[in-house]
Amino acid sequence: MTRRQKLTSWARLFAEYAGAQGAVQLLAIVAGLWLVHLLPVRDYALYTLALSLLTFLGVFSDLGISGALAYFRRETRIRQEPFEPYVLAALRLRRILLLAGAVAGGAFVAWAGTSRGFGPAELCLIGAILFASVWLQIDAAVRLLLMRFEGEFRASYRAEVAGNACRALGVAAMWAASSTSAAAALATNALSSFVVRALTATSAKRPGDDAGHARAHAASLVRFVLPTALSAAYFSIQGPLTVWLAAYFGATRSIAEVGALGRLGVIFSVVSGFIGTVLIPRLAVVTDDRHYLRRVLQCWAVLLAFGGSVVAAAMLFPTAFLFLIGGTYAGLERGVELVAAAAVLANIGGFLVAINMARGWVASQPLVLLVFAAVQVALIAHLDLSTTIGILYFGLYSNLTGMALQMAISARGFLGANASRKASS
Repeated sequence: MTRRQKLTSWARLFAEYAGAQGAVQLLAIVAGLWLVHLLPVRDYALYTLALSLLTFLGVFSDLGISGALAYFRRETRIRQEPFEPYVLAALRLRRILLLAGAVAGGAFVAWAGTSRGFGPAELCLIGAILFASVWLQIDAAVRLLLMRFEGEFRASYRAEVAGNACRALGVAAMWAASSTSAAAALATNALSSFVVRALTATSAKRPGDDAGHARAHAASLVRFVLPTALSAAYFSIQGPLTVWLAAYFGATRSIAEVGALGRLGVIFSVVSGFIGTVLIPRLAVVTDDRHYLRRVLQCWAVLLAFGGSVVAAAMLFPTAFLFLIGGTYAGLERGVELVAAAAVLANIGGFLVAINMARGWVASQPLVLLVFAAVQVALIAHLDLSTTIGILYFGLYSNLTGMALQMAISARGFLGANASRKASS
């Protein structure tokens, strides 16, 4: 393939992604902001708590399994072995982790909700909707990843667009019915997961069709993720951690404010979808180390340029962003800047984590966990977490630390790969 053909291919991939994911993100942003305006502070605080558990379960049920699939996709391609057994094993492992995470995370959210005056029936209904949503989400996520490994990007995009469109329609139905229930708002997330799962089931080959020996491959997945399992479990709480800190240290309004500003964080993190949707699956089939490094550096350049523009926009026009979440949350201009900077750092850190997992650079993760945890303990001890701004500073400094640690692992990995190549030549 000539250089021009390569550029054309990547331009087409990005154009398709930009169109489809632009629609996905727009629908998600519209639905999210609409809920901020629609729900009273009390109900939005409960919805934020529930959404934090949804985020936790989505990450905890993975624990690096998606990264392992990217690794084994590359390895099976090199060895010319079937990949499907690893996919079925990944599904089974993720469902087991979902059950474990639901017990731990659900207990904390139930305590936090009860202490804020939410009733047992209300919390049980929320819990049931959450569990169903994540169960469907797990199956859909694995199938979407499989479709992208096979180059079926358009079909995967259609499924995601349809899912988010149905969620937006669900929010519209809430508005039309004058419903301000947190349970109804959460049900729109479950509806989205159901639609994506249904469309990926008909569009992609079932991962179990050729996976008669999947149980034997589960051990390989476990061995791969085991060195990072504790780290991944700890990092799985990072997404909802600011909400949980607000629930523990702050008032009900702080929970709602952190959640509302988090909707703006979705806008600032729009490029993160391209990382998992296109970049990592495409990099998974690159077998030449030098070519791989070039691609990674090109991705770095794009992320840095995007990040700089995001932070600049937040600093110049914070009031415009606050307008999107309504007058109920006025006066949080500093919060907009902090959320933007934290989102940019999270984008870069997430890209580095995906690269490190895909390349199998996992040996240093236990040390990373110790350093990261120590920094967060120090932050909790020194920051005023009874205020929304204090909690947002915690998120910013945490993301900065995580990015720096993952960058060190990536640098060490690429330097080691370069040294090995020189030694072999």
